[in-house]
Parts: sequence; structure tokens; C-alpha cells
Amino acid sequence: MREIGVAENPETLTTPGPCPDNCPDMTRAAATRLEFRIRPEAKQRILQAADLLALPVGDFVRSAAETRAEQVIRNTASTLVPIDFFEALLRALDQPARPNAALKRAARRRRTVVQPR
Repeated sequence: MREIGVAENPETLTTPGPCPDNCPDMTRAAATRLEFRIRPEAKQRILQAADLLALPVGDFVRSAAETRAEQVIRNTASTLVPIDFFEALLRALDQPARPNAALKRAARRRRTVVQPR
């Protein structure tokens, strides 16, 4: 189920801060492996970043991947819309329903197709 969120200015949205303040729980032992290949220059940047935060490389990479996965999941579970659109939607939902011709025909047809118990 998707949720609708409101963003007054979507350009001002921020993502969680870097490790170590936003690291996932590292106290539980890891049970599975995930392996991948990267370019040498990417590996050097990762090693440098992990070193700057005084984190083991595995913890740094795992934390970055977990944080990004949570962000992607969170962003696909909600939709941001401009505030004026959201307010217009709420106003429209607050209005009494006005059936159109097709809905009226369907209601009449239902009475002939579906028999009461």
C-alpha cells in the first residue's frame, strides 16, 4: 500500500546522515554473505571513507548498503506531492459524491443483475 506524503519543497528533502551516527545495529552477527566486484578506484574511495570514519571496511559498506536499501524502500512506499495538489485532493474528497451517468446506469444494472437475498 502506497502512502501519500506532502512536500512543501521537494528540493529541501535530506537523507539520513553518514555513519557512525546513522549506522544500523552492528552488534548482531552477520549470517549471510554478499559479494560483488567493483572498479579499483571505487574500492580506493571506499577504503578511504571507511578509514576517515575509523570503521572496518565491511561495516562501512554494509551500513551504506543497508541505509540505501531502507531509503529506496521508504521512497517507493510513499509519493510526495506539492502541498497545493494535496490540499486540492483533500477538498475534492470532502465534497459530496456526485454520480455521473455511467455510475447511474451501473447502479440500475446492478439491481437487475444482482438479486437480493
